[in-house]
Amino acid sequence: MCCSTASAQEHAVVVSADVQLESVAKTEARKLFTGQSSTWSDGRTVNLVLPPLESDAMAWLSSEVLGLPPEIYYRYLLERAYRVGKPPPKISSSVDELRALSGTEQAVLTVLPSPIGEGFRVVRIN
Repeated sequence: MCCSTASAQEHAVVVSADVQLESVAKTEARKLFTGQSSTWSDGRTVNLVLPPLESDAMAWLSSEVLGLPPEIYYRYLLERAYRVGKPPPKISSSVDELRALSGTEQAVLTVLPSPIGEGFRVVRIN
């Protein structure tokens, strides 16, 4: 399985700073992270970037937001990508790697360890 149980004080759902989103309902967060919703309210595409499968961030996302094991979530995303003919979400193993990626792609949605640093903003889950 995975790592230690991570808490909400250690991780946060974040978006790139250019996304104008302060909070989101848990059901909408699930839709965004599963690809059932793929655009922001301004019409831009959600660029989902996942933490590594075995990371504390993925464990937190899976248990607190999605309510399913990381392995099942990741398999779901791979199957969904295959069915619609798109590549699966990117995986970022470090905050620096994510910063480089978000510099080339706008409207990133991910989970980061706290504190998040520059270039991203925390989204509250209601």
